[in-house]
Amino acid sequence: MHLKEDVQSRLAWAAYFTIGTGLLAPWNALLTGIDYFAAVFPGKPMDRLFTVTYLPACLSVLLLLLRFKITFLTPQVRIVNSFIGFALIMLAIPTLDLFNLGPRPPASGDTSSAFFPAVLSATIVIGAFDGLCQGAVFADVAALPPKFTQAVVSGTACR
Repeated sequence: MHLKEDVQSRLAWAAYFTIGTGLLAPWNALLTGIDYFAAVFPGKPMDRLFTVTYLPACLSVLLLLLRFKITFLTPQVRIVNSFIGFALIMLAIPTLDLFNLGPRPPASGDTSSAFFPAVLSATIVIGAFDGLCQGAVFADVAALPPKFTQAVVSGTACR
């Protein structure tokens, strides 16, 4: 009986670690692509633009959830839907680039194509999903022993 509980505890720890890794994966992917976006949009400080679009969206969603105490969405629903949203938006960015909604900025130096605002809008949406997901993950893990909170935080530290 004790062995079964130990295995379940280790599996739960691994699951929360994986969730923690997934929490910041879209943000890390955007930051990893900074050089690419800087080449596509010359003269634009993409690292700062990503920060000022992503972080306020994340914080705003967290504050809205706290202020209005939205209880009709369980933490599990918020987590699952956020990860689905992460995946869809992260797939949308290369798809938009593939179809390149306008003139190619590196060749013409023109950043007036729809790709630039689409990338920043995607960053805002990713930040909103992150705010939705982070609050739910930490709310869910708060009812468990501290080692599971450590698993989530350790997962977010992976890159």
